[in-house]
Amino acid sequence: MNHLAFYFGNEIVEFGLGTRKFLLGRNAAKKFDMYKTLRQAITKTKNSDYAVDNNHARNVTLNDKDVHPRQMKFFTITYIYDFLEESKLKTQSILYQYLRQVLKNIEYSEEFNTLSLLFSDFSRYVSDQLDMSGEYEMHIEMDDLNIKTLLKMMRVRFNIDEELIVPFDLSYEETILHQLRMVETISRKDVESDYIVWLDLPKLTDGINAKLDEIVGVNLHILIPQEIYCPSDLSEVLLVNDHVYDLADDITLYKNFVLELPNAQDIDDAQRVIRSYLNNERTEETSQLEGIL
Repeated sequence: MNHLAFYFGNEIVEFGLGTRKFLLGRNAAKKFDMYKTLRQAITKTKNSDYAVDNNHARNVTLNDKDVHPRQMKFFTITYIYDFLEESKLKTQSILYQYLRQVLKNIEYSEEFNTLSLLFSDFSRYVSDQLDMSGEYEMHIEMDDLNIKTLLKMMRVRFNIDEELIVPFDLSYEETILHQLRMVETISRKDVESDYIVWLDLPKLTDGINAKLDEIVGVNLHILIPQEIYCPSDLSEVLLVNDHVYDLADDITLYKNFVLELPNAQDIDDAQRVIRSYLNNERTEETSQLEGIL
């Protein structure tokens, strides 16, 4: 299992990371610290003098190595997805990265080579149309055709049953699934990089959960911040309240829950109470658990 660690000031938040991790709990400020620390690392933004002087410097490591944008890519998936902005195919957009990965070998195709030759011929044709009298000639040159220039010429449209739609026709669930499908494909085609996805949603629908269950990727890691939610596998949970607990760690479970909960005899008992809490059940045991969190 991979190991992700966040450093802000004197605080460290670290946990095991498989394909997904649910960041559960009410400490929204700490989750935001984690999010902006990832964003800062991926955008290669250095800690400011203010952050260093006031003990607010941030860093994040994956498997004890500093995160670098050449080895790690970071995407945010949200229901507030700006299709119009994405359609501009800016280099950091999910849609641009998806098209680039899917089409990365197109330059070796016969069709691409034919089109490249036509571009070259067309530039000469355009130059021949210039009627410049004088001691010099003027020629038009066009960028060589490659995957980057090809993407700049593209316009993306959406169809359902051969009818043109605008992205706003997609439902909440389909908007999320659309992004998840693209990120899954990107990570599968780019095995040299690690991908971290911040899946920030107010609600996980059955369709979204089903898709998450399908996704298995050694280089794709999905962080899912929620206030309360009970996944089937508690090892996929990081509890983020006043304290932070990685439920994949049996030592953490035993030390902080078995020994602290009055009725917990073993790890199974502790997990039972945690499940009740994450299912929003209010009992004496879950009240005792809240005191620990």
